Amino acid sequence: MDEHDFSECVSLLSKITNKKYVIFMDKCRDAAELIMRYSKNKNFKNLILQEEGGWYTYEKSGNKLGLNVVKAPMNKGVLVKQEFPLLDDSLIILNTNPGYAYSDPLNFYDDFKTVNSLVVNDVVC
Repeated sequence: MDEHDFSECVSLLSKITNKKYVIFMDKCRDAAELIMRYSKNKNFKNLILQEEGGWYTYEKSGNKLGLNVVKAPMNKGVLVKQEFPLLDDSLIILNTNPGYAYSDPLNFYDDFKTVNSLVVNDVVC
């Protein structure tokens, strides 16, 4: 991809997402670690991950950064919404397409607004 094509991709993604900045990363792990460092710098204390699935490195990176890693309960790959740990000052990394088998619509998404959190849907990694 030449510089023109790359610039065009950035411009299109910026327009589609309505975001001023678009960053391309070599690895999904690098993007996750970047958002964890950002959260830590914003004084977030918790990293909430799904109990099942996800990337092994997320928990390891969260621990390394001193985040309190909390596992969200699941039942056969589906989040148990009634038991989801809604904690203030949390980075929440979820996958709404676990195992690429089905889509979990996160019907309780509005609940995230009740706490100070940053939610990342890790469906594309």
